[in-house]
Amino acid sequence: MARPSAGPILRSVTLLALLAGCPRPTSDWPPGHLPAGWTPTTYTESIAVEDAGSPLPDQWWRTAVFYELHVRSFKDSDGDGYGDLKGLISKLDYIHDLGATALYLLPIAKDSDHYHGYTIIDFRGVDPAYGTMADVTELVQQAHARGMAVVLDFVGEYSSPEHPFFEDAMDYGGYRQWYLWAGADPGWPNPYFPGSGVWYAAERGGGYYYSMYFGEPAFDYRNLSVRAYMRDNLRFWLNAGADGFRFDSVSTLFVYGRDQQVDQPANHAYFQAMRRDILDAYANRFTIAEDGDTTPYLGDGTNEFHAGFDMDWARTVMGAIAAEDSTAFSGVISRPDSAPAGAMFGTLLANHDTVKPRAYTLFGGDEAKCKLAATVLLTSPGIPFVYYGEEVGMEILEDGHFIGPPPPWNDERLRSPMQWDASANAGFSTGTPYLGINDDYADHNVAEASADPGSILAHFKKMIALRKGSAALLSGTTAEARTSSPASSFAFVRSRGASKVAVVLNLSGSAQTVLVDLTGTPLAVTSGRATAAADLYDGATQFGDITPSNRADYSVSVPARGAMILPFTY
Repeated sequence: MARPSAGPILRSVTLLALLAGCPRPTSDWPPGHLPAGWTPTTYTESIAVEDAGSPLPDQWWRTAVFYELHVRSFKDSDGDGYGDLKGLISKLDYIHDLGATALYLLPIAKDSDHYHGYTIIDFRGVDPAYGTMADVTELVQQAHARGMAVVLDFVGEYSSPEHPFFEDAMDYGGYRQWYLWAGADPGWPNPYFPGSGVWYAAERGGGYYYSMYFGEPAFDYRNLSVRAYMRDNLRFWLNAGADGFRFDSVSTLFVYGRDQQVDQPANHAYFQAMRRDILDAYANRFTIAEDGDTTPYLGDGTNEFHAGFDMDWARTVMGAIAAEDSTAFSGVISRPDSAPAGAMFGTLLANHDTVKPRAYTLFGGDEAKCKLAATVLLTSPGIPFVYYGEEVGMEILEDGHFIGPPPPWNDERLRSPMQWDASANAGFSTGTPYLGINDDYADHNVAEASADPGSILAHFKKMIALRKGSAALLSGTTAEARTSSPASSFAFVRSRGASKVAVVLNLSGSAQTVLVDLTGTPLAVTSGRATAAADLYDGATQFGDITPSNRADYSVSVPARGAMILPFTY
């Protein structure tokens, strides 16, 4: 990427709006030395909006089922051992057949680690191992033709240490103040990683640079040019056809001091202006925030992020199913409904780093628990995200299968190549995969699961279809209900208009008859009856209607580690 030329910063009304509310107060750490005559690099470019519109339904994300994938690990089209965009395009029919309506891709920009994509060295270029911008265009077109959105991971809070800007900054070039520097180590603790610091000695030139995450140098968002540059990076990808972004670690954007590293008010001013002046300038675009608690970043529901991940929802649900203890579900299953009006929460079972391990590993190979977790995900409120490979029972990568030593923070264990079939390298690549593949791939792959009507894959497909076919499950409100066995069973009612669905879960290893108290739910029948239909999943099991006489102890027989999904009209 060409280095921006120096000159007066753009002063458009839009830029001023973007920068409003983001002050640059006096630093409380000693600044790094700047040589006499030093001149800052000022960003002067301006990428214009080029929006071709959106072929997707208005606010498509409100009813979406996402499929998260790591392009490098999904499908290799040319035998070099790395997954790529052409490989992904060749597998779009598989994702569409699964039932997903949106893709969430881990970073595809050019990076320096050649692995996870978060060490970016070019914010406006595709990693050559993945392909070209023409491949991005083809991916978006092919996804849209199947009614699927394409959402990209945007990592804007830091760069790779090998980024040309940081290389220049270490040499006291004009980009020095695009990053955070100190002459001596201020000794701040890392607020997210206890026992770690946040200041790193520069490789050359002296001084210490700030990094919250493993030595990746953080941009100084107090700098007007940094913010203008990042604004244009967003426009670059939106102009390329991206339907939106997942934003990484939204709480750590602005840093003002030792005790002002996280959740600064300027974060919200920045993201609200970004929504108003950038995202909303394009048709039908979507953003989702990632952090420990994304609730504050939903704003009033219409002025900040469209959605935020609820990571605690995932950990609670997975932990409860693993322990066969449903008491933790109370107040959690329905929590996605608590998002401010207009915004939503994203739900998930596993992902590439924060929620781990994979379900099949966590549950010790218990497929019934894997299916139950999928049932909970796809009957609960929120925007469900399915992590690639969960649908075929992929496990975390074992120690003996790394190309090199296992990484210190284990994320690579969650990102091994997709297991397509029982052929060499699990059908991922005809070459040597960049990352190892687990030994059990012959038993856990797409081809094997596709031929088994009782597989985890078949269950995911069926549950996604059920969700998409039910107004109540797709976008209804949620009311939790008491049960006669609260330690091992749980029930809730999804409701939209006359469509109502009661979901009764059994987390125990034995079948049980559960008495459900529907008082306080939309199925609290006070007169007449709620007319029952057959269980949505098996299409056969029939239970009686709900009446005033049985609404407080409605009886449902539920299989071990299973669920009944009961539709009613009322």
